[in-house]
Amino acid sequence: MRIGIIEGATRPGSNTSVVTRWVLEQVPEGVEVVHLPLTEHVLPLFNWEKHPMAAGRQYPTEAIQAWADAVNDCDGFVFVVPEYNHGIPGGLKNAIDWLGSELWGKASAFVGVGADSGVRAVEQLRLVLANFNQYSIRSQVSLSIFRDIADGAVQASDQKSKDLAGLFEELTATVAKLKG
Repeated sequence: MRIGIIEGATRPGSNTSVVTRWVLEQVPEGVEVVHLPLTEHVLPLFNWEKHPMAAGRQYPTEAIQAWADAVNDCDGFVFVVPEYNHGIPGGLKNAIDWLGSELWGKASAFVGVGADSGVRAVEQLRLVLANFNQYSIRSQVSLSIFRDIADGAVQASDQKSKDLAGLFEELTATVAKLKG
């Protein structure tokens, strides 16, 4: 089982990077993860004449193809989602817009990051991913940039770490069921 940890910010050195490091440090033993930071998958704005679901997994640039292949190789995802102006950042939405079957029918879990803990961005992302027949794990971890992050590190409570462990447990169980 391979879980993609999608770092949903395109800004280097963002709080999302801090939270993603924290998530990666707490991956349970036996779970294979691949880190997919959008800072390393720089994509053009979606302006293709083809619909990605009809593209046969063949994309117009090497960067887009590499992104799609990396996502396709994952069985499920943890999206570390920053909240920008009460929603998901444009770079994350654009990265998703370039995808088709690579996301189809898989499970996703969410770690929200923001002034109000990223909860609105997570809710918006759940709606976007529903288009891909995604199974969204109900529980989520929400971190405030004011209460849970300081000095370039997550300073979350033990409960947040337990919540993250539960999120991974629920995600991996769901991925296993979906894979049959």
